[in-house]
Amino acid sequence: MNLTQFHTFKYFYTETLQQGSLPFIMPDRVQTGAPVATEGGAILLTEDDFPIAVVRNRLCVFGEPYSANRFSLACDFTVSFTLWDLPT
Repeated sequence: MNLTQFHTFKYFYTETLQQGSLPFIMPDRVQTGAPVATEGGAILLTEDDFPIAVVRNRLCVFGEPYSANRFSLACDFTVSFTLWDLPT
């Protein structure tokens, strides 16, 4: 990520989540967007014939403090962290 993205992430972690101690909601990128189907496999549609899509959010918390590394002179960063899914 670039410097602006890193600072946005750092602010979210530090200020919004109080050093990563608070849970937050994140879209589930694997399941969100999949069409809803009947048991027979027919895709369910809205009144306007658009497929009804699954929208699933995850309740997460940071498992440990993140680590960040600057890997170029252009101020690019990699950030590593572990997220835990919380029961909802």
